Amino acid sequence: PMEEQEDAFEWQFDEWNNSILGKKSVWTELIPPPPPPPPPPPPPPQRPDVAQMLSNVKATRQKVGDKVKFITPTAPRGEFKGVGDSINGVEIKDISNTEVTFNLYWTEKKENISYTMTRQ
Repeated sequence: PMEEQEDAFEWQFDEWNNSILGKKSVWTELIPPPPPPPPPPPPPPQRPDVAQMLSNVKATRQKVGDKVKFITPTAPRGEFKGVGDSINGVEIKDISNTEVTFNLYWTEKKENISYTMTRQ
């Protein structure tokens, strides 16, 4: 029988390890990472709340010509406004004996929002 002899060969593990880890191709991905997810779309614009915008405005029954007296926080004694004037960015569209109709043009959706307030 033949006896196995161990060669007097010295294994160079550290050298091999350094030569393998020193290669840049070792660290490149086999499959590139997925692209980052797209950013979420911006939330849709909120519909303006005309009732909230006019919550502290009161239309009175007092009238001079075609103008009605409105009581607002900036004018607690009241001020007279007519059709076409605006209060808090909301335009007065129509004035009747019992109510006032306001109109707000919502630029984001290009639509008119109406709100009716009773006169007190």
